[in-house]
Amino acid sequence: TDNMSRYKRIDASRSFFEDTDIDVGLDYHYHMTATNIVGESSPSNTVTVSFLTSPSSPVNVTLMWGGGFVHLRWHPPECDGGSPLTGYNLYRYHADLESPSLLISVDADILEHNDTTVRNGIEYTYFVTAVNILGESLSSVNISATPLTLPSPPLNLSARSGRGNITLSWSIPED
Repeated sequence: TDNMSRYKRIDASRSFFEDTDIDVGLDYHYHMTATNIVGESSPSNTVTVSFLTSPSSPVNVTLMWGGGFVHLRWHPPECDGGSPLTGYNLYRYHADLESPSLLISVDADILEHNDTTVRNGIEYTYFVTAVNILGESLSSVNISATPLTLPSPPLNLSARSGRGNITLSWSIPED
């Protein structure tokens, strides 16, 4: 604070100032002086404030899927908002839900999740948010998957011979 320089001159009729020339995560130190035709006062007390915000969205969300699972991975956001990340929230929705619901919250050092609560043949859409002490980011891009597996075998296979042919019949698979 000893090397502070004049930043702005503010009209005497104002009692506030909004500094918009700031960067996330930096500490800013302010003090004020008053002036009249005789001269400038001593500085006021110095105040220090950090400009923090919620983080930006996680990036590079990818997924793999198979029978009974969807595995998601993501990368940390480009900006942590000036405060360390505390975790991630993973949201999921599908046609039966009106809105996304929180699937799981994980710690900041975890960058993947294997969702084994899915049903094959249903499309699921996911997105991830990052969290710090100030709040939750906007959502990542939405990404969708339809987990599938091999079908079960046909049921009740039977064969009947006829004149010059064999007729096969069966019931459709259960899955």
